[in-house]
Amino acid sequence: IGDDAQTLAVIEFYSRSTQAHDQQLIETMSTVSEQLKIVAERRRASASLRRAIDAANDAARAKSEFLAHMSHEIRTPMNGIIGMTDLALDSALTPDQREYLTLARQSADALLSLINDILDFSKIESGHLELESIDMDLHVVVEEAVELVSLEVHNKGLEIASCVGGKVPHLLRGDPVRLRQVLVNLLSCLLYTSPSPRDG
Repeated sequence: IGDDAQTLAVIEFYSRSTQAHDQQLIETMSTVSEQLKIVAERRRASASLRRAIDAANDAARAKSEFLAHMSHEIRTPMNGIIGMTDLALDSALTPDQREYLTLARQSADALLSLINDILDFSKIESGHLELESIDMDLHVVVEEAVELVSLEVHNKGLEIASCVGGKVPHLLRGDPVRLRQVLVNLLSCLLYTSPSPRDG
């Protein structure tokens, strides 16, 4: 039993007595050989597929673990930058200094949001993403999302404002961090596709 590349197996038949040429027996043996060849090739292909799947899963896990580790390593100094910026904003500043530090704080928040997106992606791939269910103020979350993209909006020569319907309650239960990330991503997509008045 074989293919074009190599021999997979050899089938031999023995008889105690001399047998006359039997074409039907030869054809039967040939048919059995072809069927066994198909079975052997399928098993070999199945084993190769399992090895490929295992290798892909190992690579995906390694990538997810690397992203999670690097995201945590980057978030630590970023939290320090944000904390020190907040302390500086609480001190006596000139208007220009306050504006510069506010922009720096917003940029740090945007970068931290991007890092969180990377961490979430790695958690999704590894199956470890968990959503919180805590009390949150929906209006505050919306305002924070708008503030995070306000610098980009301003740089594009546009204006942005938020308005939540009066019948929408302030206090809800959910994951404010993930909701803010979703809103920021949606606003960023809208900003990307919005024409700038400066282009006209």
